[in-house]
Amino acid sequence: MRLPFAFATLAGCLALVVACSDDPPAGGGSSSSSGGASGGPDAGAAVDEDAGVDEDAGSSSGATPTKKTSVEAKLHDVVRTLHRAQFGITKADDTLYIEAHEGGVEACPEEESPKRTLIVRDVPRGAVGAQFTKDDGVIVTLLDFAGDQIQGPKPSTTATALTATIVGIEDGVFVELELDATFPEGTAKGLIRATYCAAMNE
Repeated sequence: MRLPFAFATLAGCLALVVACSDDPPAGGGSSSSSGGASGGPDAGAAVDEDAGVDEDAGSSSGATPTKKTSVEAKLHDVVRTLHRAQFGITKADDTLYIEAHEGGVEACPEEESPKRTLIVRDVPRGAVGAQFTKDDGVIVTLLDFAGDQIQGPKPSTTATALTATIVGIEDGVFVELELDATFPEGTAKGLIRATYCAAMNE
């Protein structure tokens, strides 16, 4: 099972209670992706995510690609915005694994503690306009390292209902999702523009 970079951070936060420190994950996955992502950038390499991409069509949900991440997470009436994201490929079932963050750095892989991370995993690699829910196996989890939205020894929550719509996608370059997720504590809604990070492959 994949050990998310975000969970490595969570382990450090729990150990130190207040001060979070994130070590690079051991054995973070293979260095190559599957399918159309093969021949993609090596781990840590920068990606020109706009090369040769025509995204004017938008998705069947009406969302238009924005080329940026902006997800509003509202839990316990506390609102925070996640503003950057990366993704890898789970080779066993050829699905997308995405992490969106508030705070931290742009590095691939993530090596600095973000304030919070939204994990969207097991997303099928569908065409633009394809829509997926929990019934399709998609799982959305929010980790709150800052502790201002989720208190307690386990600062995480999992969506009880969700819709993820592919707004734009190019293998080995980027994926953009429109996300609407409901948690016991609140919601997370918005667009996730994730760039490819080979170190996140499994």
